[in-house]
Amino acid sequence: MGQASTPDRLKFLVDEDLNLQWNKQTWGRDEDIWRNTYRYGYYWPGGTNQKNNIVTLIAEKYLLPHLDGRRDLKIMELAPGGGRFTPELIRLSREMHLVDYNDACISICKERFQYYPNMQFYVNDGKSVSIVPGDDFDLIASFDSMVHMAASVIEKYIASFVCKLKSGGIIWLDHSGKGVSEAGCRSDMTKERMASIAESHGLFVSTQSFRSPTDCITVLIKQ
Repeated sequence: MGQASTPDRLKFLVDEDLNLQWNKQTWGRDEDIWRNTYRYGYYWPGGTNQKNNIVTLIAEKYLLPHLDGRRDLKIMELAPGGGRFTPELIRLSREMHLVDYNDACISICKERFQYYPNMQFYVNDGKSVSIVPGDDFDLIASFDSMVHMAASVIEKYIASFVCKLKSGGIIWLDHSGKGVSEAGCRSDMTKERMASIAESHGLFVSTQSFRSPTDCITVLIKQ
C-alpha cells in the first residue's frame, strides 16, 4: 500500500533496483564531486555547511554510551562516503574495514586515511558485506547514508551484518525514520519497520532515537 501511493518521481526511494542506480549515479560518479561539490561530505548543495563538531557530538551522544568505554574494537563502516564519520570510529578501533558501493568514495577514503594502520577498503555490491572477511566484528556502523537506502536494501544489509558480528556485537545504523520524504531524499524505511526487520533476524533492539525530525539511529545487538 505504501509503495503504491509513492509518486513516480520518488520511486527511487522505494524500488530496490532504482535505488541502487540512483545511489551509483548520485554518489559514485567521480572523486572531484566529493572534493569540490560535497567537500568530503561537509557541504550538501541546497543544505547547510556542517559544523566542525557535529559528528563528534552525534558519536558522543548516540554511540559511545553503548561501548562500555572500549577503544579496541574491530569495526566495519558501511557507506563512509567522503569519510566524514570515519575519524570518530577510527579513534575507537584497533582495526577498521570501510565498505562502499561507490569506487569514488573508497578512493577518497584511501587517500584520506592512508597513513592509519590496520585499515582495509572494499567496494561492494550495494546490498551486502559478504566481500569483507571475518565473522568477529565488534561494531558495524553507518552514518548519514542509509537515510537514502530503500528498506529492502537495508534488510539485505542487516542479514549480511549478522554473519559478520561476534556474539554481543553491535550494529549502529542511522536511517530514515518516518518513511519517504522528497526533502533530503529520505527512503521508505521507518523506525517501526527497522525494529521489525532486526527482530526477524534475531537481533535485539537496544535503542532507537531520532537525531533529527526524520533521521533515526537504531542500535542492535547480536545475542
